[in-house]
Amino acid sequence: MFKYIVGLCVLVFTALSGMLLMQYRAFKEEVQHLVEVRQEYRTYNATFRKILRDYQRLKEGYETEDETSVQDVEKKKEIPFLVVNREPNYLKTSMLQYMQQRRLKRIIYRLQASGQLSIGADPRYQPKKPIRKRTRRRTSITYPLVEAQLNYIRQRNHLQRKAAYADLHLRWPIERSSFWLSSFFGPRRKPNRTWGFHYGIDMAAIKGTPIMAAESGVVIEAGVNKGFGNTIVIKHSDKYRTRYAHLHRIYVRVGKQVEQGERIGAVGDTGLVRKRGQSASHLHLEVTAHGKRINPLFFFS
Repeated sequence: MFKYIVGLCVLVFTALSGMLLMQYRAFKEEVQHLVEVRQEYRTYNATFRKILRDYQRLKEGYETEDETSVQDVEKKKEIPFLVVNREPNYLKTSMLQYMQQRRLKRIIYRLQASGQLSIGADPRYQPKKPIRKRTRRRTSITYPLVEAQLNYIRQRNHLQRKAAYADLHLRWPIERSSFWLSSFFGPRRKPNRTWGFHYGIDMAAIKGTPIMAAESGVVIEAGVNKGFGNTIVIKHSDKYRTRYAHLHRIYVRVGKQVEQGERIGAVGDTGLVRKRGQSASHLHLEVTAHGKRINPLFFFS
């Protein structure tokens, strides 16, 4: 019996708690609604008061617009009347004095040099040094006599270099009608825009174009080389050697004696090559004399 009474009390208490919770939520929603209404009322009230205030000021302004007081007239009389001299000579002199006080003579010189400002022979506004246009690069010498001397020096150096290596005569490893020189011996830019040095000449040709030996000799290297790809090195004497790099095919072996004009390989694009179009196939030719790489163009007639 006691258990039934306790259970009934718990049930009643739970029902009352649920009703109180529902009442609390409803009361909370009503309070929030009242707060929002009060805020809107304050906003409307402030807006209405502002409209009334502006209307009152506008009404007072219309009433006093036509009634000019004596004090306002006296104040207007006290304002001084400035006479501005608009003669061109006076304006130019005033401008020059102002720019001279502000140390802006350089602008005066530029205006005078461009013809936009005429000052005459006034020593105060004459530039002490002639204005020169700054250039980043020096222009090359164009005097005929000096150019002739430089050409003579270049030609003499070329003949001296060619005479130093006159004991080796090479033939073109590719037919002249089947290639074009895509890169020369000397400094050139790398793909990362830094400067490097190209120790040979590149002959761009179609992939598979036959390559002949530029001079008779013995093959001392025929295989894959890091960077050069498929490579052939021919020893012509104790002094000279030639290298043929980036080949597609190799037709000779190490130790073979080859004659000038004999086919030794085919043009390709193996190894590290620089591609400028759809195809990167070319022949990289190097000539070394006592281990020093020389410009191959010295050895062609």
